[in-house]
Amino acid sequence: MTFIDEFVERASVLQNLHLDEASARLAGLIDWMEQQPPLQDILAELRKKADGLAILKKADFHRSPPASTPDQIAAVGLALMEACRKEDFWNMCLARGIGPGYRTSDVQPYVDAGLQRFILPFLRYVERELARADAAYMPARISERKFDLILGPAFAAKFPQTHEHLKRVSAEFLRPQETAAWQNVGNSCRQTMLEFCRECCQVLDMQLTDDTKGGDVKAITHRLISASYSSERFAAVLERVVASVWDYAQSLTHRSNATRDEALRAYLWTGLAIEEIATLLTK
Repeated sequence: MTFIDEFVERASVLQNLHLDEASARLAGLIDWMEQQPPLQDILAELRKKADGLAILKKADFHRSPPASTPDQIAAVGLALMEACRKEDFWNMCLARGIGPGYRTSDVQPYVDAGLQRFILPFLRYVERELARADAAYMPARISERKFDLILGPAFAAKFPQTHEHLKRVSAEFLRPQETAAWQNVGNSCRQTMLEFCRECCQVLDMQLTDDTKGGDVKAITHRLISASYSSERFAAVLERVVASVWDYAQSLTHRSNATRDEALRAYLWTGLAIEEIATLLTK
């Protein structure tokens, strides 16, 4: 059973929910959700996107919560489930204008309305985010996700020159085959790694020793990785990986018959090496 399957099964306890069972089941489900690592990040991110409790407090007996976007609706659903630890769900729905489109003294329709309008949209939101997270780690998506990071705004803000170099190199692959000089990509990748090392030193305010040259990528990455990686064994392995990427790009610059696939390999490996070190520095 996948985690999404387990989540859907847990959420199924809300089907045909009776008003006397509502609060306990909703509180129990959110208690379980908040203990699951795959869900903790999703809930934290939703709380950043919208303040469900604040929206809920704007409602009263005559006016329902003014949630208009999917994030806001989901956030209100989350806030309602959390409040079920102390309050009756049916009473919250009644007091916050969450009810059926007709007048009734029956309480069950308010429970049904709360489920349909806020709780179920919240659970569908969580399920979609779980599916999106799973998709991000599918084999075909892994490198793409990493390049999303180094070509994205957060990386660009911290390493602007490296970001620009990576964008320029990627544009080389749009050239027609007959006009491209693929060995140039090797040199561009080396320049990108040099620029990245320079910017890393600025970010960390790291002064190079007298015996370390400014263009010595291997020596600089050794210092960067050693300062950020707690495991000496894995630090040494990562250093060798980065050194190999540097050597591969360097060998490409001396081959006039270099192919597009070789250039693409150099670009992908350069980007992945940079992303790995940048991730270490931002932990």
